[in-house]
Amino acid sequence: MPNDTLIVVHGGVPFEVTPFRGGDGSGVGGEAAAAAAAAAAGAAEASTTAARAAAAAPAAPQERERQQALPRHPPPPSSPRPPRPALLRGYAAAALDARLRDFTVNALMCDPASGTVLDWVGGRSDLSRGFLRCCRSAPGGGGDSGGGSGGGGDGSERLREDPLRCLRAVRFAAGLGLAVAPETAEAVKELAPLCCPEKGVAAERIWKELVKLSNYEPERPGAFAEGMRLARELEVLQVILPEALHEEEEGGGGGGGARMAGTDAALRRLPSDSPAVLRVATALPDSLVFSDGASSALTLRFKLSKKETRLLETLSLLKALDELTTAAGDDDDDDGSGDGGGGGDGDGEKQREEQYSAQDSNKRQKTAAASKKRDTMAWVRFYAGEGSGSCVAAMAARVSGEAERRRYSSAHSRRLERLSKGVERARNRAPVVTAKYVQAEHGLKPGKAMGKVLALAEEFAVEQGREGAAEVVALMKEKGLWP
Repeated sequence: MPNDTLIVVHGGVPFEVTPFRGGDGSGVGGEAAAAAAAAAAGAAEASTTAARAAAAAPAAPQERERQQALPRHPPPPSSPRPPRPALLRGYAAAALDARLRDFTVNALMCDPASGTVLDWVGGRSDLSRGFLRCCRSAPGGGGDSGGGSGGGGDGSERLREDPLRCLRAVRFAAGLGLAVAPETAEAVKELAPLCCPEKGVAAERIWKELVKLSNYEPERPGAFAEGMRLARELEVLQVILPEALHEEEEGGGGGGGARMAGTDAALRRLPSDSPAVLRVATALPDSLVFSDGASSALTLRFKLSKKETRLLETLSLLKALDELTTAAGDDDDDDGSGDGGGGGDGDGEKQREEQYSAQDSNKRQKTAAASKKRDTMAWVRFYAGEGSGSCVAAMAARVSGEAERRRYSSAHSRRLERLSKGVERARNRAPVVTAKYVQAEHGLKPGKAMGKVLALAEEFAVEQGREGAAEVVALMKEKGLWP
């Protein structure tokens, strides 16, 4: 199999035609490929000539008048005619191409005709021994027979060409279960500060590597957690996601180490199909993920898509709803517990205390009922939103303690089951009482008043578990809720 590639150059721009295939080694791609490339270039040249001839043809009288009425601009400076296509051989030999790649295990090639694995850098040996090692340009051993150290180098040359390879080293090692070779690890540590947008590495490329790392999870559970650990060890995490070490730096070595251990465990508890953005959020402390503007900050940092940004916003909404529900539950517990001990000195004082307590209890019950109704519809809208299940799983992963996690997940499962019909209607945008129904049956006119009535009717339907429009309206009239 030849090592050459046929390159067609037209207008100073190279076009690869037949990479590493065809021919007998003396030429590249054979005369047929060369003739086809030349014919394609000739056709492009003929098309350009025809277009120029059409432009130079005399215009109709009306067209000439229109053109003369247009404002005159100085003609653009003449540019030299692009050279005719030229055929170049030996532009990118396969062996050289392999040595210019990032890692030896990523530089293996295959002859599609014979199925032979071609190895010029010792990638097969490194793969069998479980090492991730950088390539080097100069040939030195390796070959088909092995010799992993011959194909590798200290890595600084390959990593310096593209500092993003520091993060790629983390991804390959964690995703493929490889150990980073000592010389490559040292090179990554040395050049990791260059792996950031400030040094020319686009934020989108960094994010894409994190997504690819997350994509290993279905086949290799725990790959993302291992990647975060390795990125921290190789000092890459400190550059691409310094917030992941925020509490560790503030709280000192002991507390920070415990938090990192907890983060590692939380990452490993995430379902295998969790989106990458929720994995990154799990790697960050609560004080940053759920702070005001956190989703906007991450969106701007990594140029996240709208879908990824909405997932972060949904996660923050879940946190807020959990806190509201917990607060309401605590109030109910307080109501039931009472103060009990330390009674008054006289019957009058005791009666007054009971009276005040009853009034306060009634007030709290009314407030709790109104709050519960608002919370119920908020939960319906949350569960109806895209990615709500992934967010619940991500939040459960952050809960420490097996019993607490089971309790948290069970609470959401029961609530979702109780609100399932309302959630389904919200997803389909099909409320029980519609505008068409109240216009036809009750004569309500479109406007703000109708909008409030429809929202109230859907809340009532969810709370009462009703699904018929007439039944909902009749019950609302009984309770004085219908205008």
